[in-house]
Amino acid sequence: MNDIQFSLEDQVWFSEVSGDSNPIHVNPTYARKSLFGEVIVHGMHLVIYALNEFYNKLHKDIKLESLSVTFLKPVKLSQKINLEVEVINNNQSKIKLLVEGITITVLDLKYTYANNPPLLSLKLNSEPFSIPEIFDNFEGVKSIELGIYKVGLEFRYLNLHHILSANQVLNLLGLTRIVGMKSPGLNSIFSSFSINFNESLEDKKIDFSIKSYKKNYSRLVIDLMSETISGSLVAFLRPTSKELITNDEAKTMVKPNQFIGQRALIIGGSRGLGAITTKLLWAGGAEVLFSYHKGEAEANDIVISINDNKVATFQIDVTDSINESIIGLIKKFNPTHIYYYVTPFIFSTNKGVFNYSAFLNFTDYYLKGFYNIVELCNGEALTHVFYPSSTAIDELVDNMIEYSCAKIAGELLCDFLGKINPNLNIVRPRFPRLDTDQTQSLLFVESADTNKKILNSLMEFTKH
Repeated sequence: MNDIQFSLEDQVWFSEVSGDSNPIHVNPTYARKSLFGEVIVHGMHLVIYALNEFYNKLHKDIKLESLSVTFLKPVKLSQKINLEVEVINNNQSKIKLLVEGITITVLDLKYTYANNPPLLSLKLNSEPFSIPEIFDNFEGVKSIELGIYKVGLEFRYLNLHHILSANQVLNLLGLTRIVGMKSPGLNSIFSSFSINFNESLEDKKIDFSIKSYKKNYSRLVIDLMSETISGSLVAFLRPTSKELITNDEAKTMVKPNQFIGQRALIIGGSRGLGAITTKLLWAGGAEVLFSYHKGEAEANDIVISINDNKVATFQIDVTDSINESIIGLIKKFNPTHIYYYVTPFIFSTNKGVFNYSAFLNFTDYYLKGFYNIVELCNGEALTHVFYPSSTAIDELVDNMIEYSCAKIAGELLCDFLGKINPNLNIVRPRFPRLDTDQTQSLLFVESADTNKKILNSLMEFTKH
């Protein structure tokens, strides 16, 4: 079957149809600060797509009796999805959605065969379009009204009526609204659901209640009941985005002349550790030119909030060739120090599997991109290069092996560059887990004081 890649327009459309307008699915600026770093596709959008495509494999009308779905990994807009179908027996099938050979969603279906199902006629929801709620560990039972918010689902997915009745479609759309808009709501991740289908003429609402909530694991089990479905779903409470150090906080931590005389080029300085470094160096008197890749809004916010001609920003993709205007900008700035914080999403692969294409992607950032920046700046002015890494390299974390291999290779490149440029002081510290948007986890993990740890490293670095 053909691959598919969802666009932001697809996501906005599905949010308008389903009523699940959680910003993790439709707002790139918000999503950049989330656990995943990018907009992710609605899990239920994947389910609707998979069931629609299932008919192309089966070519028979069915009456769905039960459906269990597990969302193993989030899907980003940049990823191409491949669909595989396994017909287990006459009344049972499994659908897998894969990205680069890695299974990201699994659907288990049980069904009987039907004849000439009616075209979908989906009623409109009379409830007002709302905003995602903040998690409330409520007791008792709540309800949402069933219905679509915008017509068109049945025209985009023309095969859907061969697989699902109108009530079944409305209930599935209801599940994504429960998770994304109600419980957990704003800071949510849909993990799985398992439901049985009953026959009903018309559904008006789904009742839902919290069966269990494990705070340490941020895990939520919700019981579901309507005229058409019975079952449960599992969701996680996603950590909120981390607040960046303020300008005033940076000034209280650093002496005004702590870094004076530095012309600091910070690659990846619009978020996370790079943004902290940007503000601390500025507060200490350095001139700062920092880059962003996709975070133009965040970069501009930093520049505007500082309102100082000693701080400027520019856009660059270090995995691509550097255009002449950027080369001219960097050469004119003539940096004395480079701070290299650029990184893709790290926790991106399956545990216990080495993904070679992921490794090559990391090397584009940590070797090729790094080497090109150092070579571009290497001259009499450049004296210091800061290439931070993580203690996770030593721990051989099983879903970070590609990152670890590429980062170790980058450290060896640092040693090589230092050997052939004896006047260049290249430091490659390995930080413990620090609390930033890029290192968030569903589980509580003890982390060091990020701002103080970065400041101490910067001060130690500039002593040499």
